[in-house]
Amino acid sequence: CDWSSDVCSSDLISGVTIRHGDGAINLVRGGTLSLTDSIVTGNTGGGILNHGGTLTLTNSAVTGNVSGVGAGIYSVISGLSRGKLPTVTLTGTTISDNLATTLGGIGAGIYQDRGTLTLVGSTVRGNRAIGHGSSPSAGNGGGISSLNTNIVITQSTISDNY
Repeated sequence: CDWSSDVCSSDLISGVTIRHGDGAINLVRGGTLSLTDSIVTGNTGGGILNHGGTLTLTNSAVTGNVSGVGAGIYSVISGLSRGKLPTVTLTGTTISDNLATTLGGIGAGIYQDRGTLTLVGSTVRGNRAIGHGSSPSAGNGGGISSLNTNIVITQSTISDNY
């Protein structure tokens, strides 16, 4: 399917490919999304935007997305989060070949600002952060860039990101 969706409550999506959107999935207002056996690919404006929600990906892939920051997954506390901290849990999931560019150019695979990020048996590979400009963090965190985040990584691979 070719679509973009705002998720505000609780949704379970399974066995779909979400592609060619502008910020394919936008999880807002502390919503909950479980994505299983699915692919988020080829989106501009990022693959998944998580504003203070609970995001769970199982046996899925987030690949080939482009954005200035957090091209694969952009997970933050913001005005859209209603004060809730974002939580991201990846199990058996691949985050690959995402590109963060423009002035920010950080966190190509995953950008997490506060909250909790958990990877179990997952892979973060081949993501590129190409930043320029005066920001000291520009071009950093090709795989994962985080700020004030609790991170738990178990039996996962993070490689070939730059």
